[in-house]
Amino acid sequence: MDSPGQIAVAEQGWLKAHQWLLLRRLSQLGILALFLTGPVAGVWIVTGTLSASMTLDVLPLTDALLLAQSGLSGTLPAMSGLIGALIVLVFYALIGGRVFCSWVCPVNLVTDLAAWTGRRFDIRPSGRLSRSLRYWLLGLILLFPLLTGIMVWEFVNPVSLTHRGLIFGGLWGMGWAWMLLLGIFLYDLLMVRRGWCGHLCPVGAFYGLVAAMLCGFAAAGLTAMALAEEIESLRGHAVTDPSDPSLNKPTLAVPGGFVVGWEEQPPLIPHPIDNYSIDLRQNGCFKCHSPDTFETAKAPKIADSHFYDRDGNKLDGLAPRRYFCTQCHAPQAGAMPLVENIFGDR
Repeated sequence: MDSPGQIAVAEQGWLKAHQWLLLRRLSQLGILALFLTGPVAGVWIVTGTLSASMTLDVLPLTDALLLAQSGLSGTLPAMSGLIGALIVLVFYALIGGRVFCSWVCPVNLVTDLAAWTGRRFDIRPSGRLSRSLRYWLLGLILLFPLLTGIMVWEFVNPVSLTHRGLIFGGLWGMGWAWMLLLGIFLYDLLMVRRGWCGHLCPVGAFYGLVAAMLCGFAAAGLTAMALAEEIESLRGHAVTDPSDPSLNKPTLAVPGGFVVGWEEQPPLIPHPIDNYSIDLRQNGCFKCHSPDTFETAKAPKIADSHFYDRDGNKLDGLAPRRYFCTQCHAPQAGAMPLVENIFGDR
């Protein structure tokens, strides 16, 4: 069966299927162009690099991870650096820390190229690394300046080395940043899929933590509000009460499935799905419900309507908008209805 990406291209066309990728590339190259207008054309819109910059002589922006290393090394930052780091932290905390990785970082161009090359030539790296490794590296990066007074990471940081090299030296002035980028490319291509961005890069880990911490503070605030106002669920329990019996109801297993309440109701799932995985690489539902397996598994076949696009054109494979089954189909818990159900069997 074709991948969701291939199906999307077949259904929507190449341009629409790749619209977000094209927007990301426009953002990454556009940001680089803003920095290059000064050295290349003498029009200084933004001065500096991604590490620290000034836009139109008014807006300071500072890499908060760089500022943290500087402070731990014993160097007091300038006020503009503090303001710039605060602006950056608030920005990424609000829109998501990994936005830096996919919309700003120049190294992402290299890792995406490695991923495309792997798909194009069917290269499947078998290496595995824990995603928590990048957080350990982040801890070491912050520990080194504290112990040595030296910002060790900035000697090998491929993000700052690449950006600084392109701005002040062009393609031929990047020095050994080329070796770092080549190493990252080969590492992602041959050893660990998305190994750099997903498992090693401490910059992405840092900004991801920033966004996660804001979500944690927001959740804590909402919980405190719920406790203060004693908000209750429809079953009469406080929303923070773990003793609510509805939270521990088992999934109902119903031989033959549930009877639907109206003509086009998505059928409920009559079995547990705790161990099922649905992502871009696999869909656990296909093991029993695909056209190739449903007879052997004695399970309902995926409906024919799921093989048509929204314009009514029949596709060779499953329509992308139907791929994530649990968007519409859900397992039924053994809980009493919250309100009276007036639907009848069809």
